[in-house]
Amino acid sequence: NEGNYAAAREKFGKSLAMRQAIGDRAGEAATWHQLASIDLREGNYAAAREKFGKSLTMRQAIGDRAGEAATWHQLATIDVNEGNYAAAREKFGKSLAMLQAIGDRAGEAATWHNLASVDLNEGNYAAAREKIGKSLTMRQAIGDRAGEAATWHQLASIDLNEGNYAAAREKLGKALAMRQAIGDRAGEA
Repeated sequence: NEGNYAAAREKFGKSLAMRQAIGDRAGEAATWHQLASIDLREGNYAAAREKFGKSLTMRQAIGDRAGEAATWHQLATIDVNEGNYAAAREKFGKSLAMLQAIGDRAGEAATWHNLASVDLNEGNYAAAREKIGKSLTMRQAIGDRAGEAATWHQLASIDLNEGNYAAAREKLGKALAMRQAIGDRAGEA
């Protein structure tokens, strides 16, 4: 989180070796996921995809539905970053179905948010607004203030793209107030 990826990679590498030595498949899958997340943050999508693939295979083998959903979500994020929206939509869909099945409302809200981002990137503002509305409702219901702020921001982006500046200003104001209230300085900026 501090951006020291080399140190994180080294520590996760040690963790991976230990988890493999003791046969901790769940821990190994989680560590592959973390190593892939570093690659993703560095923009090395091929390496991230490979490591997420290892994590996904292990999580499927041990029946870790929550972990599998998180990994599908991350693989979809790579597709979005590469502009492959059809593949992203498919993977987000797999993640969404799993999250709904296990009752993970926070994960479901995040996935609706990201599906809306795909629609936004494709210029389908009505579909984006519908999905982001689902995300907003869920985030409000579970009290996810940081997620709610991000969702208001996303709604404002739709308004901006549609040229509705007054509505965008209002929603950005809501997002700003929430980010200030929770102390999210990066989001506030």
